[in-house]
Amino acid sequence: MVTNLSLQAPPDEKHNFLSTLLRSCILSSHAHCNDAAYPRITTVLCRQIRHLVSEMSTSTVRHLKDLIPLLTEVLTNPFGTACPAMLGAAADALKEVLLNAWMRVSRWRGEVIAGLIGCWIGILEDENEQDEMGGGGGGSGDGRDKYGGDGNNKQRNEGKPIGPRVMEIEEESDELEPERNSRMKGIYDDGEENVTLKDVKATLRGVARTLRSALEGEEGLDIDAEYKVLTARDERLEGLLGQGAGSI
Repeated sequence: MVTNLSLQAPPDEKHNFLSTLLRSCILSSHAHCNDAAYPRITTVLCRQIRHLVSEMSTSTVRHLKDLIPLLTEVLTNPFGTACPAMLGAAADALKEVLLNAWMRVSRWRGEVIAGLIGCWIGILEDENEQDEMGGGGGGSGDGRDKYGGDGNNKQRNEGKPIGPRVMEIEEESDELEPERNSRMKGIYDDGEENVTLKDVKATLRGVARTLRSALEGEEGLDIDAEYKVLTARDERLEGLLGQGAGSI
């Protein structure tokens, strides 16, 4: 895992190594990963992106064309609310990208905003659906998953499916639990079970604020005006893009 990475090497060599690591290990792995079917793998990859980007600093700019589409794709996954940890990891990684590549994000603002809005609306619709069903086992409640989260595959899959071969996938992923396979410890036990949709919403707000800060003073661009247009069209976005969107 790429955690607490500190390379004592000349800047060019360090950045070349990190770029190779990103392309060969992270991006190529995600290209063969179905986010809906294997959300835990995607969660791990997004967490590693955040660590790598933090080390790459402004060199992240050269990878925007790969990173932003990847992260916004994860955020807008139609089954994403079934795995809050995956959405949270993608939002955290996107925020890190904006912080380090702020000088070039203006051309990507449309895709970033679309990803934030898609994720936000998906969470709100999921919450409304859970309210209509009586609030049973909602992803924003107990911090695990929207189908109960008690470790019982049948109970987790009594709701709507989160992807193909749900039962088989749940059983396969259970075999990788840290307590069942010590070799995987540290990959799947990084606070994943404590992430809720409420946490994800707070992170999305943080990303929206980071984008606003990154684009402040950009010539010919008024991000606040763009946010206002969007919130005027859909009042549900006020909690995400509004000036007072800071509290949960």
